[in-house]
Amino acid sequence: MPSTSSVNSERPAIGAPSRPPRVVVAGATGRLGGAFSRFALDQGWELHGAIVRPSSRALGRSLAELGIGASHVTTSSSERLEETLVGADMYVGAAPVEAERSLLPRVAAHGVPAVLAATGWTPDDVPWLEEIGRRIPFVLESNYSLGAEWLHRLLRDGPTLPAGFDVSVVEAHRIGKRDRPSGTSLALAAAAQDRIRGGRPTLEPVEAPTTVPIASIRGGELPGIHEIWIAGNHELLRVEHIVLDRTAFAWGMFQTAGALWQRLPNLAPGRYHPADLTVAGSP
Repeated sequence: MPSTSSVNSERPAIGAPSRPPRVVVAGATGRLGGAFSRFALDQGWELHGAIVRPSSRALGRSLAELGIGASHVTTSSSERLEETLVGADMYVGAAPVEAERSLLPRVAAHGVPAVLAATGWTPDDVPWLEEIGRRIPFVLESNYSLGAEWLHRLLRDGPTLPAGFDVSVVEAHRIGKRDRPSGTSLALAAAAQDRIRGGRPTLEPVEAPTTVPIASIRGGELPGIHEIWIAGNHELLRVEHIVLDRTAFAWGMFQTAGALWQRLPNLAPGRYHPADLTVAGSP
């Protein structure tokens, strides 16, 4: 894992809510990264840089040419991340977890706060993620949609689940989604498991096994469906969240990034959940 020992002295002082942040987006030409970039541009944010993998067909092309806007921004290889981060206020990661394992430590080395959406983290990632949290404030979440955030809050802050009921999670995603079960399903299952025990869920992003059963379905272009089933002998409680459009993920991620920017002047380094920064439904 790359060192996180240095800090970018050329980056402007963070925490200037009177102006929009300068943002570097990794995976800027993908579904999530592209949608996030469009939201950021529409809201007057400055796209400071766009990172793609070295083998990407989009490498060296302007975002405007790729249908995203920002004709002044040309995509850069992940190998040039350090120079792209110079002058940036925030890093937004919409790249796969395999890429973030290389990118995030380098972001922390430059002292740039981060918002990430990768899934597939394992317990082996915990030690170095904790080291990242000692250097920068960052948010790591598998599903930024506001509805999923509400479900998290329900499990985190709601009553203990009824005794004698069996809890399960059912999830459905597009046929091409690689992780199975999804990171959101694992987080919901872990939170439900804590509620069964009467504890307070931590909603850690690390995708460790849980005793709550998860049924995974893959088909078509389903953006995302998550259900919590609470089944008794004579009744069933079912809470369902359906994503109607993938822009829900990008909009929620943009809301979280905005909340992080507003709180940076007084925000200590550490790993945060969107609920630590936002009130559901607002930036």
